[in-house]
Order: sequence, then structure tokens, then C-alpha cells
Amino acid sequence: MDRLTLVVALCCLSAGCLGFGGQPTVPGQPISLSVDNQAAEPYDVRVSIAPEEPTGVDILYANGTVQRRSPTVLTESGPSSLGSVVDARLVGANVTSEELRVPANSGIGTQLRDEPGGSWVWLVVRRTTGDDRMQLWTRFRCHPDATTVEARLTIGANDSTALATTCRG
Repeated sequence: MDRLTLVVALCCLSAGCLGFGGQPTVPGQPISLSVDNQAAEPYDVRVSIAPEEPTGVDILYANGTVQRRSPTVLTESGPSSLGSVVDARLVGANVTSEELRVPANSGIGTQLRDEPGGSWVWLVVRRTTGDDRMQLWTRFRCHPDATTVEARLTIGANDSTALATTCRG
């Protein structure tokens, strides 16, 4: 083997271009969500996935104003404490969201793509009409090694909400 071939081979190996080295692949967590709406009206549910803490949350009020706040507003207080909130959207790099419309007296389920292990799962539950639409905002996460993440949200006939989560693996 001549010297040029040896130098090229060493450069490729040290740079990882022959498949050695590089970043390890992080397996994703499949996240499933089921919503049982026992209420006589439809609800909108937004599930947002945030691998890291979001940088902010945009709060939309019934009068049309939007206020960007710290995400702690969603963890330190309930929707009724802010008054006349119609929506809340997370802001930050790598935040992904999916919207679900859950008809009255019915249920729906979804399987989200594999998400980075240990991601925060945020749920925002809203009535579809009215000035005070926000019903619930909450978040949870499972250990990064969990192989399955399941969330079961129940919206009661009296507008109560209950969330049960399961982390396996």
C-alpha cells in the first residue's frame, strides 16, 4: 500500500466517512394518546411534543390579543387563573404539535411518530366555542429509556378532566 492510500484511509476512518464513529442513533418513544369525550359538546385537544423545555407559550385571549409568556405559566397555574383564554401554543425549537377534534360523546385515538426519549408531552384541551375555552393544560414525560408512552384523557359529562399515563420499558 502506498503512502497516499494509507493517508486517505486514515483520514476517512478518523472522519467517520466509512461508517465508524459519528453520533449514535437514539431510539424514539412511540407515544399513543386516547381521548374519551363524555361531554355533550366537541372538544379540541392539542398534543405537543417538546424534547427540551419550550422557550415560551403564546396565550390567545378572547379579545384577540396574544401574549408571549414563560412556559411556567402552564405549570404554575390553571387556565381559569388567566381568564378569557381561548388557546395556548408552545413556542420553541423542535416543538411539534398535532390537533385532534373530538366529537361530543365519542372517543378518538392517535399514535404519534417515534419521539426523542424523555420528551415532554403537553396537552391543551379547549372547548370549540365561547370566550373561556380553555379546559385543561398539563404536561408529563416518561423516563428516556421507556419503550412505550401511553396517555388516556377523559373529558367528563360535567366538563371534568382526568389524565392517566403509562410508561413501560
